[in-house]
Amino acid sequence: MKIKLSYLLILVLPFLFSLNIHNNKNKYDKIVEDTIYVDDLNMTYLIFEDSEVEWVNIGNQKDFKIDLQNNIILVKSLNNNSSSTNFMFGLSDNNMLTGLLKHDRTKKEYFKKYKFNNIKEIKPSYRCIESVDYNKEDYKSLGVIQDDILLQIVNVYKDGQNIYIRLKMSNDSNIDYDIDFIKIYIKDSKTKILKQEIVDIDYNKSLMLIGGVNYIHICCKLIHISEKDIISIELIEKNGFRNIKIELDSKTLSNAKNK
Repeated sequence: MKIKLSYLLILVLPFLFSLNIHNNKNKYDKIVEDTIYVDDLNMTYLIFEDSEVEWVNIGNQKDFKIDLQNNIILVKSLNNNSSSTNFMFGLSDNNMLTGLLKHDRTKKEYFKKYKFNNIKEIKPSYRCIESVDYNKEDYKSLGVIQDDILLQIVNVYKDGQNIYIRLKMSNDSNIDYDIDFIKIYIKDSKTKILKQEIVDIDYNKSLMLIGGVNYIHICCKLIHISEKDIISIELIEKNGFRNIKIELDSKTLSNAKNK
């Protein structure tokens, strides 16, 4: 889907925006992953030589600014304390660029050109990402706070085959949080006794830097549980012991929005 530059300029705000102009979850079947280093002193220019930019999504809308001019994305961090956020750019020709924006004055690249040579098949978790409205958090749990890290469930979707869960993590600790792997269990809501482990899951993960706000997208086969059960999602820290658990009740699961 194409959008005129004049319309894009109308949507550009003084602060970072999130533009999403498609709803076709099956549109993208190729993906390029990258880490982009930016700083607060100058804009970084991302130049797409063989694809047109169709939409832009970024997780942390407070610490990063983004603009779109013709076929060039301009991005910078807004202050020297910005840490990181994940991003996704939808491009023409079934291409998608996703990864992590990091604030780093020493590694800054002012001009970066993209030709999509590192192509791989898109994962189910990215199906979840591309269908989510980044301006809307349908279901925002109170979450859990552990070691100055806040973890919340903000979106729950389902289709005929899968359940898609979107988590929001805010790292206010003084140590980066690196996810090693994620486990999902069905447990009794009162006794917490384990009934079943869900083994066929897919998820995206990135380094949660100090002060960073990032989203975690999880996809697994559609789960049916009784009213007495819960879904327990457990994040296991890499090279650490700050394992975090958050629960999803049966009512929320049954009322999940259809995609």
